[in-house]
Amino acid sequence: MKKLILVILFFATNNLLTTAQEKYHTYWDNQKSREIGYYLDGEKTGQWKAYYQNGKMQYIGNYNNGKKKDTWKYYHKNSQLSTQIHYTNGTPTGKRKDYHPNGKLRYVVNYNTKGVAIGESKTYDIKGDLFLTETYKNGEIYKIKYANSILEKFPTYMLQETEKQEIENSIGNNLKIKQILKTKQNTNYIYVFGTKEQIHNNKKINALTILLVKENKIISEISYNIPFEFMTVTQTNRIEGYNLEHINESLEMEFGRAACGYGVHNILFFRKGNSLIKGVLVSSYGEPESDYSYSEIIEPTEKMKNQIWIKKIVGCSKLENDKVIEIPFYTKIKKYKLQKDKLVLLNSKKNNYYYVTAKSGLRQRYQPFITSEKLDVLAYGTKIKLLNKTKLPFKVREKGKILQGYWANIETQDSIGNKYTSYVFDGYLSKIQPKMNLKK
Repeated sequence: MKKLILVILFFATNNLLTTAQEKYHTYWDNQKSREIGYYLDGEKTGQWKAYYQNGKMQYIGNYNNGKKKDTWKYYHKNSQLSTQIHYTNGTPTGKRKDYHPNGKLRYVVNYNTKGVAIGESKTYDIKGDLFLTETYKNGEIYKIKYANSILEKFPTYMLQETEKQEIENSIGNNLKIKQILKTKQNTNYIYVFGTKEQIHNNKKINALTILLVKENKIISEISYNIPFEFMTVTQTNRIEGYNLEHINESLEMEFGRAACGYGVHNILFFRKGNSLIKGVLVSSYGEPESDYSYSEIIEPTEKMKNQIWIKKIVGCSKLENDKVIEIPFYTKIKKYKLQKDKLVLLNSKKNNYYYVTAKSGLRQRYQPFITSEKLDVLAYGTKIKLLNKTKLPFKVREKGKILQGYWANIETQDSIGNKYTSYVFDGYLSKIQPKMNLKK
């Protein structure tokens, strides 16, 4: 019996010794390490590391039986920590922290033992200032609050499949449906988002259309001249905080082009009883080392009823010495008032037209810098629309004199009538149309 036990122990021990870890090591084309780790019985095990092509660390963490464990760290290409997150048997648990490339905290959230987000998550801007707070309830975002904002957002929810099918059948085939949803506060009303063919600028477009449905009947409809065929509805929220009279619900629909996260657009609209009221389009885009345009709804400087103000900041950012440098071009505030069930722009500039006075023509630029990409030259006497003046000064020397001014954002059109925007030096712009009989 003792001999049998010894034989069993011998084979068992020998089998353990022969089950060794298998090293895994891949390389970039420049022969630098790309990923290093180990396998045991076909599963990832132990410490794993990955590197960028420049040799800097991309991530480091541990596996056990093919599942992530303990603390994992991810890094930006500049070696700054990007994400730190803890795993238990492959499930994120505890606190997760994300960071901007400049080292400032970007995002923090807590997970329970089942990997479900709990409590509040906080998002910070590139400067480290609090930007957004999201409150989770039963694993879903229940409330959204932007810092320094009067508004609170409450996500809507999708319909059950049977109820959705009833709505689709009642609407018919004249609308290509993108999304159907309700708010949690008013379940009698259903909002349907889709596209409908319309004529805009002598062209057929599949325009954004929003329907209000009650008891399986369409009771109101609004449309926007926005080509929506290739857009995706990312989220829709019910908004609280506007000082609007007789409005039952304010809603904001966020959308963007599928598979493209560069731009974010929001349509703001309202429900008054059984009717929909068109709102405004608020768009933002931008990322490090690019142009940016951030729009947000802000509180009026005075407690004004029925007014919505939208603040827009346009500029560019670039990465210098691992720091993001922002260069704002201009800030613009549009003021709208709800009058007779319409949002009316209060501070519009209808006749803001100027003429080019540079006798040799005025060069357009893509950005308000002399080093920016060159665009066409505007001929002497060309009529343009002034959109915004920047705070970026510029000066030129002409015939021994210094002409000072600022870069200006303008709108003009090309030879076939297509409108576009650019930047020019405003020292060569005048409200008075110049004489065209130039002497050669």
